[in-house]
Amino acid sequence: MVHLQSAVDNGRLPGELSCAFGSVVVGAGFRNKNDPKELIQKLIELDGNFFDEILNPNSSRVGSMLGPVDKDQTTSW
Repeated sequence: MVHLQSAVDNGRLPGELSCAFGSVVVGAGFRNKNDPKELIQKLIELDGNFFDEILNPNSSRVGSMLGPVDKDQTTSW
């Protein structure tokens, strides 16, 4: 995803990349009712800090991709 996000930063369109890689990254399965292209596009469009947190779990950020864990916390995202 980080690589695909960098491709978008360099001029590629998220929809173009999701069409190319959707069925490769998210294989069609019997129980998979999601559109692989849509899922990949949504992942590409996520804030890059989300993937940085996964790749570098010792960072000081507190929260989740949905927002702060505590309602009293404020974040820059």
